[in-house]
Amino acid sequence: MKKYQTKYHKKGSLFLMGVCCVLCISAVSFLKTFSVYEVHAEENIMKGNVSDPGDVYFTFYYNNQIQFSLPEKQENVFFDEEKSLCMREGAVLEDVKIVFDQEDWSFKVEGMKSPNTKCSLYFYSA
Repeated sequence: MKKYQTKYHKKGSLFLMGVCCVLCISAVSFLKTFSVYEVHAEENIMKGNVSDPGDVYFTFYYNNQIQFSLPEKQENVFFDEEKSLCMREGAVLEDVKIVFDQEDWSFKVEGMKSPNTKCSLYFYSA
């Protein structure tokens, strides 16, 4: 009888050890899947609006073509005050005025009271 109990005890220990090993391996592989996979989200700010309440956007046009920066100062390039304007949510802001200094080749916006304003500055060559 003693011999029978020893064999049964060894088989039970081996079975329990095998179950523990399988559980440990599956737990490690399950937890490892969480650390391997990541979600990356990218936003293209060139196509959308950056919503910061203090932002003022400027768009420059030279001979009705959009420019990435203020046109170079030249004798025959002039600021078109009539076409230049500032808008907010599609409405023209009548109380905002764009003042351009032809000598210093600089501008300032007067009367700005609302955030998220988009100003378009037009230049032309004579």
